[in-house]
Amino acid sequence: METHLKKQLIITFIVFLILVLLSFLIYSFWFKVKPSCFDGIQNQDEEGIDCGGICSSIKICEPLKSIEVNFVDYVKVKDGIYDVVARIKNPNQNHGLEELGYEFNLYGQNQEVLASRFGKTFIMPREEKYIIEANITTEDTVSGTDFNFTDFNLNNPDQNNWQKLHDYNTGFGVDIVDTKFGKNPTDGTSYFRASGLIQNNTLFDLDKVVVSIVLFDRNHTIIGLNKTEANTIKSGEKRFFVADWFDPIDGDMVYWEMRAETNFLSDENFIKQYGETQKF
Repeated sequence: METHLKKQLIITFIVFLILVLLSFLIYSFWFKVKPSCFDGIQNQDEEGIDCGGICSSIKICEPLKSIEVNFVDYVKVKDGIYDVVARIKNPNQNHGLEELGYEFNLYGQNQEVLASRFGKTFIMPREEKYIIEANITTEDTVSGTDFNFTDFNLNNPDQNNWQKLHDYNTGFGVDIVDTKFGKNPTDGTSYFRASGLIQNNTLFDLDKVVVSIVLFDRNHTIIGLNKTEANTIKSGEKRFFVADWFDPIDGDMVYWEMRAETNFLSDENFIKQYGETQKF
């Protein structure tokens, strides 16, 4: 009798396990709600509830701020030719933009648009940078300039194509060292010349580094603008650069700023090695 009862209990237990397993499978495949970016639960690889990670395209966890435009200015190179500059700042700690469209306008005495220049740039987390456009031509007298983003929503930063850059400070850095500025270079090819060394302190071989140069007089007024770029700078390498002014500068230069920048958000900026693109 006891043996028969034990068999019944074992069979009942096995049947119970089978029913539980079947119920779980049916629930999992047919009734359980799959994780999503709208389920009110921090799951998948989300960094918060329904934000970050796989849901970054829907919502970013970090309260994002707009790109700031600190100032805009222009320099008359000579009659009919102008250079323009804007300094922008990204106040966000971990998010940057791989591509950012912009527009410069030069205005006349009656605030009419005399000439425009469109371009694209990028900006890293916490970066403050210059945007320089050279040789904008107009035969009319320029009285002012402005700068606008063409594809960035200033009023709603969350709607822009932000990318998160983890550990941005770790082992990164493209610096300029041994900077020099001289008048009337000995070779006689230009009026003024700026030079220095681009130093790649990163762990990556970079395809392009841009150097922006801004000259100021004693009143902190911008009197000269220039930019140049260097290609294929290997990790740990120093690369000499030079930028020339082929027209006289109106004013006495007291100090200058030189800034190097590179796009860490673009895979194309990392040089291929052994047939594969380095992923950042």
